[in-house]
Amino acid sequence: MCESSGLSKKTSLINDINKLNEWDYTQENEISVNTLLDKYLPGESDGFRIIRLLKKSRQESKENLIVQSISNSKNKSPYQNKEYFEQKSKPKFLEIKEQKLLKLLLKIKNGLPLQRKTAFKQISAKALEFGPSVIFHHVFPLMLLPNLDDHERHLLVKVIDRILLKLKTLMRPYVSKILIIIEPLLLEDDYFARIEAREIIASLSKAVGLASMLSALRPDIDNTDEFVRISCARSLSVVAVSLGVNNIIPFIEAVCKSKKSWQARHTGIKIVQHIANLMRLGVLPYLNKFVEIIKHGLLDENIRVKTLTALTISTLAEVTYPYGVRCFKPLVEILWKSIILAQGKVLAACLKALINIFQVLDLQSSFYYSSEIMKILKREILNPNIEIKKIILRIIINFCENSNINQKSFRDDIYSRFFLSFINTRILSDRKMALIIKKTILYLTKKINSTIVIQDLLNYYKSQNKKIKSFAIGVMSEILTKSENTVNLPSNTIKLILKHSLFLFTNNFIDDNNHFIDFFGMFMVRYDKESQGFFEQILVTLKEKLDNIDPVIRKQASDLISITSNLFQTQQYKNFTDKILIILYESINDENHEVLASILKGLSKIYKSTNLNLVNPSPRDLIFKLIPVLKQGNNAVKQNSIELINIIAQRSGLYIFPREWMRICFDILEVFRVNKKSVRRSAINTFGLISSIIGPQDLMVSLIKNLKVQDRHVRICTTIAMAVIAENCSPFTVFPFLMNEYQDCDSNTQNGVLKAIAFIFEYIGELGEEYVLGMTPLLEKALIHSDLVHRQICCNIIQHISIGLVGLDYKRILLHFFNYLWPNIFETTHHINKAVWNAIDALRLTIGPEIMMFYVFAGIFHTSKKVRDIYWRIYNLIYLGSQHMITPLYPSFHKYIKKFSTIKLLNDII
Repeated sequence: MCESSGLSKKTSLINDINKLNEWDYTQENEISVNTLLDKYLPGESDGFRIIRLLKKSRQESKENLIVQSISNSKNKSPYQNKEYFEQKSKPKFLEIKEQKLLKLLLKIKNGLPLQRKTAFKQISAKALEFGPSVIFHHVFPLMLLPNLDDHERHLLVKVIDRILLKLKTLMRPYVSKILIIIEPLLLEDDYFARIEAREIIASLSKAVGLASMLSALRPDIDNTDEFVRISCARSLSVVAVSLGVNNIIPFIEAVCKSKKSWQARHTGIKIVQHIANLMRLGVLPYLNKFVEIIKHGLLDENIRVKTLTALTISTLAEVTYPYGVRCFKPLVEILWKSIILAQGKVLAACLKALINIFQVLDLQSSFYYSSEIMKILKREILNPNIEIKKIILRIIINFCENSNINQKSFRDDIYSRFFLSFINTRILSDRKMALIIKKTILYLTKKINSTIVIQDLLNYYKSQNKKIKSFAIGVMSEILTKSENTVNLPSNTIKLILKHSLFLFTNNFIDDNNHFIDFFGMFMVRYDKESQGFFEQILVTLKEKLDNIDPVIRKQASDLISITSNLFQTQQYKNFTDKILIILYESINDENHEVLASILKGLSKIYKSTNLNLVNPSPRDLIFKLIPVLKQGNNAVKQNSIELINIIAQRSGLYIFPREWMRICFDILEVFRVNKKSVRRSAINTFGLISSIIGPQDLMVSLIKNLKVQDRHVRICTTIAMAVIAENCSPFTVFPFLMNEYQDCDSNTQNGVLKAIAFIFEYIGELGEEYVLGMTPLLEKALIHSDLVHRQICCNIIQHISIGLVGLDYKRILLHFFNYLWPNIFETTHHINKAVWNAIDALRLTIGPEIMMFYVFAGIFHTSKKVRDIYWRIYNLIYLGSQHMITPLYPSFHKYIKKFSTIKLLNDII
């Protein structure tokens, strides 16, 4: 009865709206229409209703709203369906609904995030009310706009995704149109666009079923356009994974064995390849069936089908490794016959398939075919085809990992022709190919001796071609870096490399990847005895380069100094070292940040390994130069300058005036706010070291004044500095200043003092046990303060104190803090709420969960839901952290059960 009355009411409202066909615009009429709409479409504000009230131009304005406001398209789209144009004669409420949909689409496409979120909710909730014909009539033309950017396309795809599972079977008439829109996304370069397209097709498959998807995709299987066939194959692979591979195997088998066109067979085999890529090892249960379906493609007349079949077999073998021996063994003979006769891409594909199958074959078969393949490699290694070269490189890597390969034949037949075939300008211009060649050479060093490989690369190191020379430098640098021990090179080879490197360095050689200086410096360090004969020439060249106008050349020289600084510390080369130090000292004011950072790094390395009492310039002179350098904005400059100051403070800190250290300390204080963590860590260590040299008193007097500054960053950096001083100079030198300053009525000062105390207890850890009792009155006052920030910071202090005192007998004082902390569990502010939960979790480790559970049991069954939620959250926190310790705390139910059973027995007797 209720449903029939509701339908009659709805029908009457619709009729009332339809009666308003011929009327003029007045305010009263608008109010009456809005009243009816409030009943028919509740919850919608007047601002989101688009109603065309003029009698003559109602349909024209409707089309203008669609074309101008949303799609900006003058021509009618082929995706506008007939049902939409039949609705022109339908009632006005359909027109109102359609205009509401347009408004939602407009908010999704061009609205703010909050508007977009609301529109998504409304369009998914009312998808059945709008209907698929109206929705897709407007969504499809928008998807095909030429000026649609990636974000807008993503939003419209999201609209389709939202309504798919709502409309379900109603989507069947529109499957082909949706696929035409979504399939191109499967071939996008953007990974997330491809994932999104797969999700849409998977949802569509589950909504409409397998039959509808196959009927929609069937015409594209033998299409003459390769792009259409590839997208169709990807779509069918997604459908197969979504609805089950078993359901679609008969269809794939029929397509793969089609006799009408090679395009259909090509598409069927492509489907199998994409299923293997999507499912990976999950394709193993269907492996035997797939191999049976596609193996006839190896004997196909069409070259493209034969090539794709070999690639698909290679993919199946790769994703199912190390399984599938029985499935692939019958294919080895067929592939081997194809390799003997094939050329070009077919040969490359068959070789790739065989090399993947060899990984799962037994050793005897693998050894036989490997020796035969080596003959083919010997024949094809000079082939200019890039695809064949990639396969050959992969086979060589496989041979290097295989211990059954004859090393002598491998070296004579393959290695002897490797560099001639692969190291040339055309191949190395391809970055991916160059990386594969470098990887292959590193594998060759395992199969062939590293000494032989470096000697062969030396010829290319001397090449006049810059790209080949840079590649040889990069490979030799990798070999030296990854070799655990020094490569035993002949002395003649070492001298040749050093001579040519010095020649390149003198002539300002700059490689593409900046590996040359690293290689030169590493080679000198590795072979230091042989390098000593070249020191004088190198030092003279360094002196000239540090005075060069070009910043790149100056950076090269300073980088080489930082790498090889330990080699020049002998008494024989002390004069050259002093000259280099003077040049580096004079170059500290360099305008280029990268050069300056490199110069500071070189100075750090030299000052670290020399006697600072005898060095010229002296550390005192250098400190004067470093003070303005600290104020530069570059992070690398700041880090290297701070590390240099740290070295001077460690080795010669007492010889610098305290006034200069104070200036440096306040410059370092500004570095605490840098975004890079390594710079901040270096600054903290250096600040603590300086404070231990000059004493904490003067620093604390200056730092206390900074707590009254309005800038929050300065106050935070000051509190960190106080914690560092406490860590290096003992906390008793800092706490009196802080406790005295807390009496100030200024809120910022008190907050800064509390934050400094929090950092101090975090830094000192177990040493805090000696200062807890002394800090108790201050913490009590802060925990009952009316300001939320005071209580929040004090919760952080209690957290750090509790973590530092784990395992020590301080339960009574920490329970005292816990009693002050407990009322704050009802605070709703996010920051203090988080601080309270962290403090409770830390106190659980010290006072134990047994005491906490007595507090929890008092409110866990409270009448108020909000109170119960808070107590249950604390219970869950204790349960997760200390489950084994709260088991004895649960009530003993057996007494109650015994008592209850006795009462029940008496009632039964009565």
